[in-house]
Amino acid sequence: MLALMKSKLFKAIFSYLSSVTFSQALTVVYTVGIIWWLNPIDYGLIAANYAIVTMLSFVITLGLHEWLLRTIPGAQKPKVLTGNVIKYKLSVGIVWGLLLWLIMPLVQPSIYQKGLLAIIIVDVWLDSVFNLMLADLLANERVQTTSALLFLSRVLRLLSLGVIIIFRSNSITLVCLFRLLSTLTISVLAFFQAKPVLQKNQITEIANVLRYSLVFNASELFNSVFLQLDLNLITWINGDPEVIGNFAIAINLINMIMTAPLAVVYLVLPSTIDIYKNNIAKFCQRLFNLLVGFLLLGLILWLGIGLLRMAWVQALLGANYLPALSLLFFASPLLLIRTVNQFNRVYLFSIGLEHKQLLPQILSILVKLVLGILLVGKWGVTGLIWLSITADLILLIGYTLPVVKHAKTTLRIML
Repeated sequence: MLALMKSKLFKAIFSYLSSVTFSQALTVVYTVGIIWWLNPIDYGLIAANYAIVTMLSFVITLGLHEWLLRTIPGAQKPKVLTGNVIKYKLSVGIVWGLLLWLIMPLVQPSIYQKGLLAIIIVDVWLDSVFNLMLADLLANERVQTTSALLFLSRVLRLLSLGVIIIFRSNSITLVCLFRLLSTLTISVLAFFQAKPVLQKNQITEIANVLRYSLVFNASELFNSVFLQLDLNLITWINGDPEVIGNFAIAINLINMIMTAPLAVVYLVLPSTIDIYKNNIAKFCQRLFNLLVGFLLLGLILWLGIGLLRMAWVQALLGANYLPALSLLFFASPLLLIRTVNQFNRVYLFSIGLEHKQLLPQILSILVKLVLGILLVGKWGVTGLIWLSITADLILLIGYTLPVVKHAKTTLRIML
């Protein structure tokens, strides 16, 4: 254990996880600050617009960040590789953003307001570029730089809210505009740190990137749809900004907390892949440690939600937000289920069976779509949360089955 704590990997995980923890603490402060400064209805409008843009942002992300993490260590020209992904994001992003801006106001003009939607589209695109730069830096083992940029991004976002409060503005457009400015600033800083190379006449190479990352593309598409579908179902079927706001508060806090387990995945994946190729016995030991770690982390996150039951927290938010907190407590088992499932993701990625994620993802999305329309109409948000827990359990079982099968085969070979 002492040797493990002194290892380079442990120090990198601790450094990045600490940064993620503090960053998410600031993100929670930012989100709670917006909730406190505005009201559930206005927050619901912001959340609904971010939900649809984020869900459809798979068009510009396509799982390329995870693919880059895995590919850069063995690439001959890693900076050119990152540059090609940026060029793809730019060219496709223009068409993607324009179509979103034109079509979504036709669906629900009272919620998808053109001015607000335009700001959020640009913000999500820039945030995608920022996350790409972080993936590049992580793949090149620049953990401290990645940690600093991640932390600074949340500081800038919090400062943007501070400016809004100083000017005493309740405009949701200004809230999103200042957030956009903070995203632009950190994206530029990250770009100059990563220093991607943008070469001309790279159409063939960009096409190859998309072809080689096909499995990642499909998985990212399904994952994005899965995570954002709940909030969009409430928006499309219910359409009440207050209901949308209360549900958005709960589900967005869960999604923010889940970035901590995701950070562990991104950090351990490159070395775990290498261990699998070179030392099966060490791989088994590594995965056992990760399983225990993810189980403990999931329990901590799940039980930690109970801290929000403290009287001073509820008094700070006010009576208007008690329904949102009740939904958060109800949905909190998702934290344990999703955290444990990150172990399965590490395992499948490490042994090259990423495609085993696709069938469970498709099944869980279909369950949400078909049953969601019925449950939201009859039981509202409560029915949707039960459905979300069920869908996540389907994912957990679907990911676990190929992991168990491969683990049994591996152990049989070793014995």
